[in-house]
Amino acid sequence: MSHSTVQMVALDIDGTLMTFDEFMSPEIRETVAAVRDAGHFVVLATGRPLVATLPVAADLGIDSGWIVCSNGSVTARLDPALPGGFEVESPILFDPRNALDVLAEHVPDARVALEDMGTGYWITDLFPERDLHGRHTVLSFEELREQRTPRIIVADAPAPTREFSAAIASVGLIDTYFTIAMTHWMDLAPCGPRRHLHHPARRFHARRRSHRRRGRDRRLDSRRRRRGHPARPYLLLMAGLMQPVPL
Repeated sequence: MSHSTVQMVALDIDGTLMTFDEFMSPEIRETVAAVRDAGHFVVLATGRPLVATLPVAADLGIDSGWIVCSNGSVTARLDPALPGGFEVESPILFDPRNALDVLAEHVPDARVALEDMGTGYWITDLFPERDLHGRHTVLSFEELREQRTPRIIVADAPAPTREFSAAIASVGLIDTYFTIAMTHWMDLAPCGPRRHLHHPARRFHARRRSHRRRGRDRRLDSRRRRRGHPARPYLLLMAGLMQPVPL
C-alpha cells in the first residue's frame, strides 16, 4: 500500500464499536482487524477514560499507535515495548476550582466526578460502577478542589442554559452533553471533542479533510447545525468500506 492510500481511522467506542452494555460483536472485531490488516491506522477516540479504553484496545488487538481518551484531554501512545504497553503524551490537566464554583452555584445538587487519570474517578457521591469505570474514591467537595484533572463529569445533568454555558466558557472550559443508558451526562473539559485527533493525525500524516469521524462526533455535528453553527470536518470511521467519506 502506498503512503498516499494509508488512512487514519478514528473509532468511537460506546454506541459505535460496542453496545452500551459493553457487548462487541465478532463482526466488529473482524472489521477492525481487516482495516488494520489493509495497512490503515486505527485510533480509538472516545469519551472513556484511559483505564476503560486500554482493555478495548487490547480486545481489538491494537497494541501500537495511539488512543485518545476523555473526550480529547488524554492521548496515549501504545507500544508493547513500553512498561504497561503505553505512555501518556501531553495530557491536558486543569485546576477544577473555578468550574466547581460554577457547578455549586448553578447545579448545587449534582453528582460530580473528577477523572483521576489512569486510575478512575474522584467522586462526591457514589456512582454505579457501570456508569464510571475504574476505581472510585469519595472526596468532599473541598478535597475535589485540590486535585488536577483532565475533565469533570456530572451525572443526571440538567438541560444546559445560556447562563451556565457562558459561566463555564468564562473559566476556559467547554460543556458537552450526551446520554448513555438513559442517564444524562455533562463533561467539562478544556478542549472540544474534535481537537483531540490533531496529534495522532499529524503523526500519521493523515489528510484531515479527506476523512470524517463517525459515532458521537456525527451526533455532535447535527447538534451544532441545529444551533446554527457549522459542522467541522474531521477524521473518519471507515467502517469496512476502506474509502474516505466525502464531506
